[in-house]
Amino acid sequence: MIDYKVVMNHWGRYMNFGVATLQFNSIIFRVVVGFLVGAPLEAIAISSSIEYWLNLILEVPTGYLADKYGRVPMALLGHVFVILGILCCYIAIIPGIEIQTSYNLFILSGIFIGFFKPLISGSVDAFYQTALENSSDSDGKKSGVLKNSFMLSRQSGRKIGMIFIIAAFTLIYLLSLYDLARHVYLAGIGLWIMTFSLLYSDYRKLGDKSSVEIKSLSVLKQFIGNTTIWRSIFYSISYGLTSGIVLGFYLVSLGRGIQGQEKWLAMISFMIFSQGVVWLFASSFLDKVKSFFKLKFEHAELGFGLFLYFIQIICSVLFFLFWDEKNIIVIIGFTAIFGLVVRLAIFGFQGISKNLLVSQIPKENYSMSLSLLSMPIYAVTGVYSMYLWFFKEGAPSLSELFSTLIILNVTLFIIASILYFASSKDSREAF
Repeated sequence: MIDYKVVMNHWGRYMNFGVATLQFNSIIFRVVVGFLVGAPLEAIAISSSIEYWLNLILEVPTGYLADKYGRVPMALLGHVFVILGILCCYIAIIPGIEIQTSYNLFILSGIFIGFFKPLISGSVDAFYQTALENSSDSDGKKSGVLKNSFMLSRQSGRKIGMIFIIAAFTLIYLLSLYDLARHVYLAGIGLWIMTFSLLYSDYRKLGDKSSVEIKSLSVLKQFIGNTTIWRSIFYSISYGLTSGIVLGFYLVSLGRGIQGQEKWLAMISFMIFSQGVVWLFASSFLDKVKSFFKLKFEHAELGFGLFLYFIQIICSVLFFLFWDEKNIIVIIGFTAIFGLVVRLAIFGFQGISKNLLVSQIPKENYSMSLSLLSMPIYAVTGVYSMYLWFFKEGAPSLSELFSTLIILNVTLFIIASILYFASSKDSREAF
């Protein structure tokens, strides 16, 4: 039997490489398509809207199929779809291509990527979580790891994200000097092929336990009346709202709202801190907070989340007070701090929501249950993307984005405060 530490290393290696690959391609999509190659302004919102609505529709069916017929085979199929989606984007921005053809290819890209996320969103995490539960416990610490597995698993390969972000911007900048920026998509395709190979290798090493006796309806019934699961869903909605708005469109808003050298500095600063620096310590930071204050895991997470809501509100207010698109120091400092804080919030809520959920669900149904957890995120992001598509030429202005964040975080702060102080006596004492 494989030791749990080996499983955690493989999990971290794949997840960090996969997330870094996703961010590499996200940067390409938003920077190259958003304002470098003259693509239709609505291209990002069109593709994103289709993608998220398909995510919403397909989450449960694909999660069920993954649990029944094999999680990794479904996830590997998802990797094929994302490669096809990226290839469509690459073709859509060929110089001289007809506008309607370009639109159609972006729509097709959204369809392919819309199939990709549901096929991997629950299945990959379920595969590694199940392998961890079935592993041996060499030092007696496995039970503690299981309670915090979705964050602790990110410790292996934490520097990959930083390397990929720097590589993405470097390649885009160098290729743009020769009007070849669109060819960076080929590097993105190559990274997804490597990610496919990593997952397939782990599949061969760790195995993939699927179940032919899934009781899907019984799992759905467990969502009704289970306060722990509903708390998990609230956390999921919290990080999903922030993720959809900020990580989905902030980079494009920066690129369109700032000109010259400052534009590149703003984008690089945001991505390095939100997708690079945060991974160097986030996987252990919240656990250290919990240990220091002797808090229960979920109360530490929610208390930290309340603080991060407040910080995001402060950052948004500071934007309106001090933002200066010509002041490099203000641009770098603000985007760095804002990116770091937002990603910490997303990271914390994502980890706790998944661990709370799997603590209430049979392992045979992990994929479908984790897929259900993603549905509120896709619904909200899909609606927001459609709004940007029809009314904002694909992305909000910086002032509109931060106005939205103020309203969003004030609302979430109030709801989370009520949940936190009403949850239990322990939560009141912890706070």
